[in-house]
Amino acid sequence: DGPAVFSFLCRPRTGLGGRIGLHDFLRLLEIKLPAGPEKLLELHGALVEKHESLEMAFSALDSAAEGALTMESLAAGIEELGLSKSPEEVEALFVALDTGRSGSISREDLRLLSLAKRKNDLEMAQQAVKWLVSACGSLSKLLEQMDEQMTGSVSKEAFLATAQRLGLSDGVELAFSFAQQMEGAETLSHQSFFSLQALESVEHLPSMLVKLQELLLHGAPELPGQAGQLALQRLKDDEEMVESITCSEFIAGLSQLEGAPLSVPSAQCLFFLLDGANVGTLDALAFSSLPNLNAAAMWRRLSDCRRFIEAGFGEIDPKAFRALFEGPGEDVFQEAEENLPHVLFETNEQVAYRGREWLQRLLNTLGDERGRDPVKDSLSKTGGAWLYMFPTLQGQELVDYKEISDPTASSHGKLARWHQGHGFVDLRRLAAPGTNGQGPMLEFRAYLTQVTQLPGANEFPEAEWSTAYTPCRSYVKGVIRLDRPLQRLCPRDVRPALQPSGEAYIPPP
Repeated sequence: DGPAVFSFLCRPRTGLGGRIGLHDFLRLLEIKLPAGPEKLLELHGALVEKHESLEMAFSALDSAAEGALTMESLAAGIEELGLSKSPEEVEALFVALDTGRSGSISREDLRLLSLAKRKNDLEMAQQAVKWLVSACGSLSKLLEQMDEQMTGSVSKEAFLATAQRLGLSDGVELAFSFAQQMEGAETLSHQSFFSLQALESVEHLPSMLVKLQELLLHGAPELPGQAGQLALQRLKDDEEMVESITCSEFIAGLSQLEGAPLSVPSAQCLFFLLDGANVGTLDALAFSSLPNLNAAAMWRRLSDCRRFIEAGFGEIDPKAFRALFEGPGEDVFQEAEENLPHVLFETNEQVAYRGREWLQRLLNTLGDERGRDPVKDSLSKTGGAWLYMFPTLQGQELVDYKEISDPTASSHGKLARWHQGHGFVDLRRLAAPGTNGQGPMLEFRAYLTQVTQLPGANEFPEAEWSTAYTPCRSYVKGVIRLDRPLQRLCPRDVRPALQPSGEAYIPPP
């Protein structure tokens, strides 16, 4: 999220030549922290329970019929619901829903609550299908159990009964509903059943929503209702008024749009997500809310950056700025590596051959045009990879604590999970041409941080909450080297690298 945060902090004319200074860095304090997904789910449930739908809830909260909700009207509505919220919690909810930073919540903004609910539903359905497939061995084997007579269809009763027999109930009905939307029938055809594979695309929802907005709302009028109607007309390829669209029509409509349309699995996940009322159709409001949903997601990414810095440095201040951008000198690192406690790997070098698939992934990560599937949107371009450190007790094998059945061993596993560290390594210098025919070499130091909350925290006294990786204190040092330049590893014809001063531009270390 670095580019997005930098764009927010960098004023149009700072006088710093595209850089940020301390004054710009302190603008992080302007990023108010939104309420988390669990708080949005709670508010969604309370509003729908009392008012039956978010549409009716908005009308009830907007008692003055102004077409927008203020913080005062939201606070009054929350109090009427019987929810006990502090002023800070109400403000956090308001920040999460005020996607335009206008000081008010529109009807489209309020749909963010249904997005939070449907995203949670998708994740539960995904986990349910993953569990069932793991229990049976494959999706085909699962189908054999659900349609034992091979009738060509699976009823809801058979779907739920099979899952119950296998020992699962959570998320199963949501999984059935996800597959059912493909054809809208009471039973699932085998084709609809296999559409459950689309749930693997759930992790890519943020970038898919951005792409959908680009496809459907480019050049749309500013009025939300008109923008949503234009999206429907583009999907139906019809200039007449369109009231709503089904899942199959949505998928078919996307397939005929220009500009790298979304895949069928992506389209199916998007339809489920936007169908907040679970009625099987999308209306104009669902599409006119896309800018609001994407703006809220971007603001949450910015706020995560602020939280990350505050967790590592205590607060947003000049001290944090210096620690982040000035950093310790080489003499500090040398002192630490020579005199402070450290861990050495059993072997200090690993040499391995990596095939074409690995090379393609590296090129895609670097955003290199020689990659088979380089990312196009800026949200997905990372230029690097994450390192994960999983410490274990002496003599203990690396396992997931969720898979441990022994309560005693599970406690040890959770403590090990708490001490997991992760750090980011920028790999862009591997695109360097190398010297004397040798491949590029990247020396890195990656600071480690850890999860923000101890798993099963209630089971452990605070005395055992000691932090293994104090922010910006522990790091991993290493060297990554290729035996030859990328141009020789993948000699495809591509456009020459950007050469502002006669030499290919390579990011600094």
